[in-house]
Amino acid sequence: MADLQRWAYTYRLVGDDPPEPTTLDFAVDGRKATLAQFRAATVERFRDRPEAMFSPTSAHGDWREILERQTPLDPALFR
Repeated sequence: MADLQRWAYTYRLVGDDPPEPTTLDFAVDGRKATLAQFRAATVERFRDRPEAMFSPTSAHGDWREILERQTPLDPALFR
């Protein structure tokens, strides 16, 4: 069995036409996207949107720091 992979991200809904969470590429050709497909499509979508403060990570410690720095969420919720 393959190891479980994590990938967390946060971004701000700012600008003229911000990507809504429901418009992210969770499917490719009508099928559930693989993590690699979803990650690549999401990174590409935010490449030219620095104002969105898109912050992806696969490291839990980095995720906690991102939450503390960029959101009002309590990082203890994500331990």
